[in-house]
Amino acid sequence: MEGFTSFRDRTVVDFEDVDLFVITGPTGSGKSSVIDAMIFALYGSIPRLDDRRAVAPVISRGMLQARVRLDFMVGGKRYTAVRVVRATRDGATTREATLEDDAGNTLTASDPKELTKRVEEILGLSFDHFTKSVVLPQGDFAELLHERPGERQKLLQRLLGTELYGRLASLAGARSKEAQFSAQLLESDIAQGRAAGITAEALTAAHQRAEDLERLVLRIKEQQPEIKRLEKKLDLAAQETTKVQERLRVLSEIRVPDGISELAERIGEGRRALHQAREAHDKSVEERRRIQEDLEKLRKLDDLRDWLRR
Repeated sequence: MEGFTSFRDRTVVDFEDVDLFVITGPTGSGKSSVIDAMIFALYGSIPRLDDRRAVAPVISRGMLQARVRLDFMVGGKRYTAVRVVRATRDGATTREATLEDDAGNTLTASDPKELTKRVEEILGLSFDHFTKSVVLPQGDFAELLHERPGERQKLLQRLLGTELYGRLASLAGARSKEAQFSAQLLESDIAQGRAAGITAEALTAAHQRAEDLERLVLRIKEQQPEIKRLEKKLDLAAQETTKVQERLRVLSEIRVPDGISELAERIGEGRRALHQAREAHDKSVEERRRIQEDLEKLRKLDDLRDWLRR
């Protein structure tokens, strides 16, 4: 990153061989900007921008351009995405957008839209899917949980790869119907003596093919309960999130009663006065003890004088 939001100077963050990490720091130190830089390198936009097409806000204040580079790996293959945004009189434009593989082959060159398209093909996720499932923007952590069931199911199918089973089920169902229709036609032709070269073995094979396809459809449908289980789990999580948000809302309405500061100050003054009184009492007790000792000594001296007079 260089000239990108909080990072005016060139900054390198290395996650090589890191399985778990946490980014910490005070507000405004650039924690979110690290994640934003990754997303921007991939998709040319960041979640916090209302206008997906705007790129000028990513340039550090007072700088003329911003540059981000992301090295990432998918399926054992390394890629490098680079985007350079340069300020113009009317805003800013992405003058450089390239994507290279680990063999040094340039997959895209100077075309931001083409780079985004290739990234979507490699990751299998659009910007919206990526920012709802991989990187959740601040304040949007529950958006996936609150998504409409239909949209959430599509997203889950895409993330888990189960959409393949849906396509297989549709294809197998279509082929099964075609096979059944062909078998019915052949049976009709044989019954009417019109079929030429159709043997009993061929008819049996056609029936077997139709049965195999039906079994395939059933096997694919068996995978559907897992998706429903995940949806139910997400719904429960959404309910829990709603409860927590309601509790936070109730807590946010709690206000400190008037006069608490003055009362606290008075309590503090009272405690200080009590401490001083205890110190004075302790001094008084000590002084009394010394006086009593002195009186005792005087009594002994008087006794000695009386004894001498005798």
